[in-house]
Formats: sequence, structure tokens, C-alpha cells
Amino acid sequence: KTSLLVLGDGRSNYTDPGLHHLREMAGAARHACWLNPEHTRQWGTGDSAAPEYADVVAMAECRNLAQLKRELSEHTAAVLQSEAPLDEGERYAGWSIGDLA
Repeated sequence: KTSLLVLGDGRSNYTDPGLHHLREMAGAARHACWLNPEHTRQWGTGDSAAPEYADVVAMAECRNLAQLKRELSEHTAAVLQSEAPLDEGERYAGWSIGDLA
């Protein structure tokens, strides 16, 4: 299995948010998280489906480099501390949080 990282504002443009697709993708991943560039006070306003998506996968506000570094560090730590070993052929990408500076 792999990790699922979603980047987006969670706006549906007043259409079906396709929660079943997100559930399917998240269910196939070892870890899943969503980074949302909108301030949390905007989640659930207008056409925002962010609260519904956040019920499926962990969602975090990510509007600047400091937040991005924090979230990627936390996500990477969760992946590395996973109890489940990697399947044959899987590997972690060779990047460092320091590369974002």
C-alpha cells in the first residue's frame, strides 16, 4: 500500500463531492491526509465540502511553507512509524523536509 496526499480547497463547485471515490482511494492507502489551503473558518461555507471530506480523511489547513513543513513532517513520521512493513518493491521517496527550505 501507499500513502494518499490530497492537496486542494475541498470545494465541490456545487456538484456531487464524490465522497465514495475518496473513501475508495483512502481505503486502498496505508495513510491518507488532505492539505487544504483555505483557512479553517471557510471550511463548510458556500460550496465547500471540506467538512465532509474531513470525515473521510484527516484534513489540515496548509496555507504557507511553515504549515506545509509541519504537515509533511507529521505525515512522514506516521508513515515511518507504521507497524505494517513495506510490501516488496515499495520504498520511501528520497526527499527531506529540509529540501523545502
